[in-house]
Formats: sequence, structure tokens, C-alpha cells
Amino acid sequence: MNQFTERHYQALLRYLKEGVRNGTLHDGSKLPPERELAEHLSFSVPSVREAMHLLTILGLLTRDSDGTFRLRNDLSRSIADIFTLVLLMDRHEYADVLRLRRSIELQSIPAVCAGITEREKQTLYLCLMKMIAAPYGDSKADAEFHDVFVSASRDKLASILNRTLVQLMDPKGYAPSSAYYYGDRDEFIQVHKKLYQAIAANKPEAAADAVNTHYDLLLQMISHTGRR
Repeated sequence: MNQFTERHYQALLRYLKEGVRNGTLHDGSKLPPERELAEHLSFSVPSVREAMHLLTILGLLTRDSDGTFRLRNDLSRSIADIFTLVLLMDRHEYADVLRLRRSIELQSIPAVCAGITEREKQTLYLCLMKMIAAPYGDSKADAEFHDVFVSASRDKLASILNRTLVQLMDPKGYAPSSAYYYGDRDEFIQVHKKLYQAIAANKPEAAADAVNTHYDLLLQMISHTGRR
């Protein structure tokens, strides 16, 4: 990226951030036409077009069939992907990732217990049933369970961080179930049952106990498999 392209890209990014901050832009919003943006930013139309393409490649924008650019509807997931790449390049250890996930979930518990919806409870239950039904457990269902759990706190930053950290557990996708449930699979199932029951019954202390047990088991798994 040359210095001129970088300047255009940064200016467009500042424009988007300001729009989100003042409420004129939100997930799925249509961006102004290229010529209008070019006039607003005092750049040429080709320069703005190139900057918009760069943001599309990064996953912050999407482009309709008619050429219209929009902010992504699932922008938080796109940001999580970018953040994941940054952290992967720093080669963070799995134990560090688990400690941060534990902290996020423990801090989310009061808000989750107070505000989780019936639909979210049903989704947690379905994830739990998937884990129980799979011969070696289902790590994707596990990841979805924790995603729904943290999202129920209504803390978007916590949700983005949680999704990012889950992806970091296995850069090529979720870990194979046989490796994920190293040792006694039933322990993992039982701790998820306890977490679900505690959340459904609005019992924050019981939920915190279940979260701590869950991450203690995962740290044991990592020490046995030699994954750092």
C-alpha cells in the first residue's frame, strides 16, 4: 500500500467511524455514491474507489450487485476475524487465551443471568443437546454455546473478543472433538449442563463455579496434549 493509498484508506475509515459514532451509519448502511464521498473527503473518485475496495477486502464493507457499498451486516464477526489474524501473528499461547476467555465469561455472568432471553436459553439447550449426542462431543456446538452465553450479556466488545479467542484455539477451524475432549468427556458435558442450569435459574455464583471448572478442565487438557 503506497502512502497515497494509505492516506485515502485512513480518511475513509475515519469517515466511517465518525458516521457510526454519530448514528448516521450502522450495520448494513448504504454508503454515499463515490463522487459524493470524493467531494466530502477532497479526493479523486478513483482514489475513493480504491480505498473502498481495500475496506471490502478487509471485510468491513460489502458491495451489492448494482455496485453500492455498504457496511457489513455482521460487522462484529468481520472485526473478530481481523483481530484473530493480528493475535495469531503474535503467536499467543493457548493458556493465555483460555485465561482471557475465563475472565470475559466470569465478568459476563451477572448481565447474562439478569437479561438472557427465552430464545437464547433454548439455543443454549440445543447446543448442549448436540454436544451430548455426538460420540466425542461437538466442539462447534461448544463454541456456539459460549458465543450465545457471552452475547447474552449485551456487551458487544466482550462478544467480539470471545469470538476472536475461540478462533485462536485452532487457527484452521475448531479442534477435532477427540482432542478437544481429552480425558473424561462426561466431565465437559456435566459442566456445560451445570452452566446452563445456573444461567436458566438465575444463579450467578453457580454459573461462576461452572465456568471456573470448565476452564480448569481445558487447561488440564492442554497440559496433557502438550499444546501451549
